[in-house]
Amino acid sequence: MFYTSESAKPFYEHWIFMALAIFVILCLIIAILCYIIHVLNKKPATAKLPEMPKRDFTIQELSQFDGTGPDGRILIAVNGNVFDVTNNGKEYYGKDGPYAIFAGRDASRSLTNFTTDLPQGGDEYDDLSDLTSDQMKSLKEWELQFRERYTLVGKLLSPSEPHHLYESADTEDSNQLDAISTSTKPKSE
Repeated sequence: MFYTSESAKPFYEHWIFMALAIFVILCLIIAILCYIIHVLNKKPATAKLPEMPKRDFTIQELSQFDGTGPDGRILIAVNGNVFDVTNNGKEYYGKDGPYAIFAGRDASRSLTNFTTDLPQGGDEYDDLSDLTSDQMKSLKEWELQFRERYTLVGKLLSPSEPHHLYESADTEDSNQLDAISTSTKPKSE
């Protein structure tokens, strides 16, 4: 069947063309709306805090870094080490984050038990001496993950342990923190 004039074309060809044109226009409108929604929902970039100088923390000192202070810094202790999670983990450990309960605290026992509940006496120093070997293995894995993701800024002190002084060069090498801290701890008799 050959058609020689425009009016002789079957009526459905006009409808197909119109439907296709409407479909393309709707797709463009949806794409533009999605882009606008994406741009409007984008969180503004927050300025990163400068690296914190290395130091030791008591439980009470650590609790001051729960993200509510003037600079908003968030510190978390894992296996006796204190990590600054502010720049890389604020969405997790900040005010509305799923793990905000750990901000400014020692999260070691909770992490080994895979819970976000704080243990009884969660605001007191925990020497972790009653952990099983499996729990200690789990804690070491958590510590390794924190070392890979966050900045090590110090050690968590037991109540009887004195503060150590760190040289400014230690801020460049986190391994120095371990070496100085271990070498200056009093030996138990």
